[in-house]
Formats: sequence, C-alpha cells, structure tokens
Amino acid sequence: MYSVSYNSDEHFVYVVTTGHYSIKDTGKFLRDGVKLADKNNCTKLIMDHRDCEFTASYLEINSIAKYLNSLGFGYKYTGAVIYNQDHEKYDFADTVSQNWSSGVLRFFDDIEEAKKWLLS
Repeated sequence: MYSVSYNSDEHFVYVVTTGHYSIKDTGKFLRDGVKLADKNNCTKLIMDHRDCEFTASYLEINSIAKYLNSLGFGYKYTGAVIYNQDHEKYDFADTVSQNWSSGVLRFFDDIEEAKKWLLS
C-alpha cells in the first residue's frame, strides 16, 4: 500500500509505502507522485520506504533507471528515497542511479539528509 501527499510548506511530494512493493508497484506510485507534483508545480519527491519491504531483484533494480527516465526523472524531477532495511539492495539502486541519472535520484537512510540534499 502507499499514500501520496503534497507538503506545501516544504514544497515536496511525499510517497509513503507500507507492507511490501515490487518493481510493478513502483510504476504506479511514481506515476501518482509525478501527477501530484505536476498539479502543484513541484519537481521534488520523497519516497519513504522505511515501513516497507522491497521485493525487486537486482536485475529489476537495474531496469528502474530506464523507467524513471520515461517519467521525467533526469530532466524534470528530483527524488530522494528513504529506507532503513535491505541496505544491500538500496545501495545497489543508489549506484545504478548515480551511473545513470547524473544525481537526480539518491537513496538515504536519514530523512533529514534527504531533505537537505533535495534543497541543495
């Protein structure tokens, strides 16, 4: 499950997931997040996966970059992913993102660091 909300004080869209999610779920919550961002003239998204298990394989993680590009990450949106488990998978996803995206998507285990990075 997930929720999508806009915080007007911070000018961020928040996507918060619970339970578990797969690569297929990523598309739905990212599309909903981008729609809400566009509605609010916002380009920064925080994806909070601290209460969620990421079930994607490493091969699927490697393909996420192409999908993100189709949504506008890389030229329009900047995103921060927050996590507190599955460090090996998220570290791999961060490496994939850095190799692909010129730094428009980063992975953090501290939400304040993520916000600071998005505002920089």
